Amino acid sequence: MHLAQYCSLWVDGIHFNLRHDEGRLCVLVVMGATEDGINQFVTTKSSGMNRSS
Repeated sequence: MHLAQYCSLWVDGIHFNLRHDEGRLCVLVVMGATEDGINQFVTTKSSGMNRSS
């Protein structure tokens, strides 16, 4: 595993509009920027099906 140092991170939650009885799929995406200006994908996390309000 490579350990990187990031000067900034972007985190965004994405809800997919899937027609499902249990709600909508939600995915958390994390991106980071290094000191030399390179944007890198860091990780994703799925929270499964969330109830839409």
